[in-house]
Amino acid sequence: MSERAKIVIIGGGIAGCSALYHLAKMGCTDVLLLERDELTSGSTWHAAGNVPTYSTSWSVMQVQKYTAALYRELATDKDFPISYHVTGSVRLAHSEERMAEFRHVKSMARANNMEYDMLTPADLVDRYPLIKTHDLLGALWDPLDGDIDPSQVTQAMARAARALGARVRRNERVTALRQHKNYEWTVTTNAAGVETEIDCEIVINAAGYRAGEVMQLIGRHLPIMTMAHQYLITEEIDELAARSEPLPLLRDPDTSYYLRQERNGFILGPYEWQATPMWLDGIPDQFANMLWPDELERLEKQIIDAGERVPVLADAGIARVVNGPIPYAPDGNPYLGPERGMRNFFHCNTFSFGIAQGGGAGKAIAEWILDGRPEFDLWAIDRRRYKAYATTQYTVDKAVEVYQNEYAMGFPFEERPAGRPAYMSPLYEQLKKKGAAYGARGGWERPTYFDPKNEVTDHSLSFFRRNGWRTVVAKEVHAARNSVAVLDLPGFTKIEVKGPGAFAYLDNLLCTKLPKVGRISLVYALLPDGKVLSEFTVVRVAEDSFYLVGAAGSEWHDLDVLEMALPTDG
Repeated sequence: MSERAKIVIIGGGIAGCSALYHLAKMGCTDVLLLERDELTSGSTWHAAGNVPTYSTSWSVMQVQKYTAALYRELATDKDFPISYHVTGSVRLAHSEERMAEFRHVKSMARANNMEYDMLTPADLVDRYPLIKTHDLLGALWDPLDGDIDPSQVTQAMARAARALGARVRRNERVTALRQHKNYEWTVTTNAAGVETEIDCEIVINAAGYRAGEVMQLIGRHLPIMTMAHQYLITEEIDELAARSEPLPLLRDPDTSYYLRQERNGFILGPYEWQATPMWLDGIPDQFANMLWPDELERLEKQIIDAGERVPVLADAGIARVVNGPIPYAPDGNPYLGPERGMRNFFHCNTFSFGIAQGGGAGKAIAEWILDGRPEFDLWAIDRRRYKAYATTQYTVDKAVEVYQNEYAMGFPFEERPAGRPAYMSPLYEQLKKKGAAYGARGGWERPTYFDPKNEVTDHSLSFFRRNGWRTVVAKEVHAARNSVAVLDLPGFTKIEVKGPGAFAYLDNLLCTKLPKVGRISLVYALLPDGKVLSEFTVVRVAEDSFYLVGAAGSEWHDLDVLEMALPTDG
C-alpha cells in the first residue's frame, strides 16, 4: 500500500499531538500523525501534569507561558472538558542566594507580563496555611501555575486537529525512513502485519523517549537518555477534604521536591540524588502504558523533609507510587528544530517537562516549518546545540547530573564536571599545570582563569559577584591592558568559503559590508525581520577566498545557515 501526506509526525504524545494541532490551526491540515501504540502511552500518560511557567531560561519561560495560556483556552471547551486547576504555586527559599534567584526570575516573568511576586514567611502562611516556615526566608509566587490531566489535554488537541482535517493513526509503527534527491521522504510503516509506504515532504520526530530509535532509522545519533522518575500519591487527608479550595502547588527546590494537592490527598514528587538511568542496553519493544516497580527508599530524605514542612503529610498513608520513564538530553532541555544538514526533518522530542512545554513546542515547530522560524528565540533548545561529542556515555553522565540538580540554583559561572573533558586543545595539560581553571564551551575545554599560585581558596558560587577568582582575574585583565596577553581559545568554528562567486554568495547572505583583501570584519547574517541569525568574524584572504570564524557551540547551526544559502545553480 502507498499514500501521501504533506507532513508525517512520528509519535502521539503531548508534543506530537501539539504539533499536529498547531499545524492544523495554521491551515496545514494535510498532516498524518503515526503512533506505534496508543496516544499518550509513552511518558505522557503517567506524567504528574504540573504546568509551571517558571524558568531561569528566557526561551523556556516563553514556551511554558504559552503552554499554560493554551491549556486555559482548551479547558473552556464545554464539549470536551479537561481537568485543569490553576492554583498558583509557591517556591520556598532557604537562603539569600535563592531569594536573589527568585527576584531575578520575578523580573523575567514581569517582562513577560506574568505577575510573579515575592512572599515573606507570613505571606506564605496566608497562601499555604498548612506549612511550617521556621527555616525559610521567603518564597516566590507564580499565579499561573497549576496542574492538568495529561491524557485529556493531549486527546483534546488530537480531537481538535482531526476536526480541522488532520489525521491520526494508532498502532502503526514506523519501520523505515528514506529521503530522496528532491529532499522528500518515504515513511514505511507496519500495522498488524500490513506494510504501508507514505510519501511526504516533511518528517517530525516527536517520538518521546523513542526519538533515538527514530534517528537510528536514518543512521544518526541523538543524545537522549531515559531516567526513572517517581512520585507518590497519598490516601485522603481530612484537613484537605475540609478545605473549600485547593492549596497552591508547593516546591521546595533546596530539598528537591514538589508537593501538590490531588483531590483530597497529595502528590509528592522528588528529584533524588540517587538518579537512575534506565535502558542502557536499549528500550524494550513493548513498554506502552507500563511502569517500573517502586523504589521508595531512594526518596526517603525528601519524604521525611516534606512531612516536616507540611505535617499533615507525615501521617498520610501511601495509596499509589508511579515510577515511569522520562527522556533527558544532556542539559535537560528538549530538542526542537531542524536536524543538522538534512532538509525537511524536524525534531520535537526529548521533553523532561513535556506537559509544561508541549503546548509551546507544538506552536514553535509548526511556525518553524510553515513560516521558516518560530516566534520565540529557541537556540537554547535547538537540536543542533549538541555535536558529535555528545556520545551515549556523555549523555548518561550529564543526564544523571541534571536530574540530581533539577532544582539547583542556576549560578552564573558554574562549571559542572560530568562528561568532561570532551574536546581539548593540544595545550590543555600544559595550561592545566600552569593553573588553568577550565570551563566547557560547545564541548571544548577552555581556560576561564589562571591561578598559578593557588590563591583561589573560595570556590563557592554566588549571584552577588563574590566569586573567589575575581582577584586573579583582575590581575589577568591588568596584564592584558598594560602589557601582553596570549590566549588559547580552542573550539571556534572555522569555515573556508572560496571559489568563483564566493564574494557574491556571502554578500547576499550577510548584512555587513565584507572586508577588503587582507582585512578582517565582524559580520552578521540576519532573519528577514532584521533579527540576528548568525555572527562571524571574516578574514578576506583573496578576492574570492574568505575565512569565517564562529562560536564553538553554534558550529552545526552556522553550517546549516551557510549550506542552505548556497546557490542552486552550482
